[in-house]
Parts: sequence; structure tokens; C-alpha cells
Amino acid sequence: MKDKVLRYFVHMFNAFCIIVSIIFFHIFSISNNHIFYLLCVIFAIAGYHLFVHLSVGHLVNFILKNDIDYNKKWFLEKHFEDGLYKKLRVKNWKDKIPTFYPDTFSLQNNAPDKILKVMCQSEVVHIIITILSFVPIIYVFYINLQYKCLFIITSFMSAAFDTCLVIMQRYNRPRIKRMLERKKKI
Repeated sequence: MKDKVLRYFVHMFNAFCIIVSIIFFHIFSISNNHIFYLLCVIFAIAGYHLFVHLSVGHLVNFILKNDIDYNKKWFLEKHFEDGLYKKLRVKNWKDKIPTFYPDTFSLQNNAPDKILKVMCQSEVVHIIITILSFVPIIYVFYINLQYKCLFIITSFMSAAFDTCLVIMQRYNRPRIKRMLERKKKI
């Protein structure tokens, strides 16, 4: 229930950011007071990043329907990953990152092979979002100098967050895969 409330809140906050951004832009265009332009930019950036997260997730789910072959080369563990994950201490922080649909990753509710497919789809979603996180940087060429840092900082923060989610999926997938292989042997 609390997950549905969180998802509803995120959708509503995204709509709020977009609407408030439009309102502040309108006020700025009437008053020419740059504080309203700054507020417009802040809410527009937040609205963009939330919109990208929500729309890419829904679009990829519509297309792939959590039915990805987790044995494809892209999704297999690479030789350097284990050492990288130890250096990044993924084991210490992976459980602290929120999950938008936690039921889809639950071993109590799903078979390991289904979770592997969900993990692969989640990885695809977050890779696309990571790439799209840098789109706002294009606006750096069209806006006032003092606001450029907002676009750059938020783009890198969003990309870093989604990269962490990709790492988390890639870290957990081999463990779930080994669990599935153990179940098949029994």
C-alpha cells in the first residue's frame, strides 16, 4: 500500500513541478523579475528528470513486458565487475536505495527467473535514463550564465543515481542466477 502511495506522490509531484514551472515562467514574462525565472528553471529541471524516469519506465515496460533473455551477452557478468563492486562497496549500500516496484523483486512473490528478467529490464530502463539525464545540458547554450550550473549539476546527479541503480542490478543478478541454478539442480 505504501508503495502505491509513493508512486502516486511521485506522479503528482511531477505534474506539480511542470505546472509550477509554467506558472513561474508566465509570472517572469509579465514581471521580468529573474527570481521567477530561476524558480521556473528549478521546477522545469525537476519536472524533466521525474518525467524521464516515469515515462522511460512505462515505455520500456510496455515494449519489453519484463521478458528479456537474461543470458544475452550484455546481461552476463563481466570479468572486471566483481572487483569493481568490491571497490565501490556495493554490498554496503545496495539495500539502501529505494525501489519503485519492490514487489517485482521479491523472492517471496516471484520465481528467480522472473526476477532476473525484471532486473534486466530495470537495467535497460536506468541506462536509458542515465543517457537522457544529460539532455538538459543542451539548454546551457541558450540560458543565462548564472543558471548553467543548475543544468549541469542536476544532469550529473541524475546520471549518478541511475548509474547506481544499474550497478545494483548488475551486482544482484549473478547471485539470483546462481540461486536459480541451484533450484534447477534439486
